[in-house]
Amino acid sequence: MRPRRIAVVAGAPLVQAGLTRIVEASSHFELVAVARSLQALRASLVEQSTLQVDAAIFDWSSADDSASITAALDAGLRLVVLSDAEPTQLAALAAAGAACLPAVANDREITAAIEAVAAGLVAMRSDLFNEMLRKAAEGGAAGLTGTSAPRRPVELVEPLTPRELQVLRLLAGGFANKHIAHDLGISEHTAKFHVGRILGKLDAATRAEAVAIGLRDRLIDVEEKEKQTA
Repeated sequence: MRPRRIAVVAGAPLVQAGLTRIVEASSHFELVAVARSLQALRASLVEQSTLQVDAAIFDWSSADDSASITAALDAGLRLVVLSDAEPTQLAALAAAGAACLPAVANDREITAAIEAVAAGLVAMRSDLFNEMLRKAAEGGAAGLTGTSAPRRPVELVEPLTPRELQVLRLLAGGFANKHIAHDLGISEHTAKFHVGRILGKLDAATRAEAVAIGLRDRLIDVEEKEKQTA
């Protein structure tokens, strides 16, 4: 069996060197590319058409934003993301097919995640998974008991992007991720990623709650929703 072809993406030279060392220490991996950003890696893949990457280790403390990650995943790049971002953000990445680990993940965890994502699996630390389950349970319990306080308009720390607004409006029409992906010309994984980002930004536990918040806060036009569901 040939070694996995791995790329390292990190803006900081020390981090780049550390991740390179992990790859080169394994006989199951072959280091084929090193880049300072996802955009630079994708440019190299375009320029060198014969260069193939099975997985990329990505340190998300670099200049890349969520749009760059979405574009990379949509292009079919399999990522192991190292980040201390909020669980909701990482959950969205995991839904899009990325393996998610904390920035301080050890060599063994990174190696296992590379193998998983290269095989088309989703991987994350158990503590992150448990945190996601806890937040989902809390959101569900509030909805079942009906004891949650009336919500104030959401003050978004990070506003919805134009693409996320498009996805939210399609959610208002009751469309599934597959339909959203088809309408917007993106992959289903990317549609899931956008939905996860929307839920995180709106602090919504479900898609229906996100739509309700969007209608209340005028992120979705009521007449537009009626046209979609007619």
